[in-house]
Amino acid sequence: MEAILLADFECSGLDATKDQIVEVGAILWSVKHRCTIECFSTLIPAAQNAAEVANGIPVGVLCNPNLPSSIKSALGRFDDLAEYADCIVAHHAEFDRGFYAAAPKHAEDRTQLAWVCTIEDFIWPKVTASNGLVAKALAHGVGVLDAHRALTDCQTIERCFRVIPDIDARLEAALAHARLPKAEMISTAPFEQKDLVKEHGFHWDPGRKVWHRTMAIADAAKLPFRTREAR
Repeated sequence: MEAILLADFECSGLDATKDQIVEVGAILWSVKHRCTIECFSTLIPAAQNAAEVANGIPVGVLCNPNLPSSIKSALGRFDDLAEYADCIVAHHAEFDRGFYAAAPKHAEDRTQLAWVCTIEDFIWPKVTASNGLVAKALAHGVGVLDAHRALTDCQTIERCFRVIPDIDARLEAALAHARLPKAEMISTAPFEQKDLVKEHGFHWDPGRKVWHRTMAIADAAKLPFRTREAR
């Protein structure tokens, strides 16, 4: 593996069908030399930002008609960098990939690179109680100066990767795992096991009243409780 594209999108909400990307951040990173090749970050015009409390991006700046990038130009540049990468790496990649796929068409073809998730696919040397990026960084001796902006989150992952001695082998294994068939799995465990289900990364969907998680189908068989594929 020669290079990866570290990616993070800040969005106006959690639903890719109605919310939008408000910031794109990316770092083209050399795995062999453990250094940044190129990076960029840009805000995207938006009329609202319901997630301002989380991402810290004032809606006032997003309403500025003079912002230099549109979603099409920002993702066009993202795709240009992806041409030099072996895969895209993101923390909670399912979220970022969903918004990427739902964004307005910006080119004839979007990149077909595999998305590697640093929660689902990548095995960190040190286990943490939380899957949050800040917790992962601190556990690996990496200080966090800022969080929840697109480029700073990419930089945090980059600094973590730099201190992991066998990062090349771990990324190769993560890419292989990312390519496994995946599906949304529904827990069929009894109510009294809800804490165990939650510990294994399942999230409660109040609408469907189910605990669910998108994961490699092969991994579901290894869980200490039963699951079924969502229909």
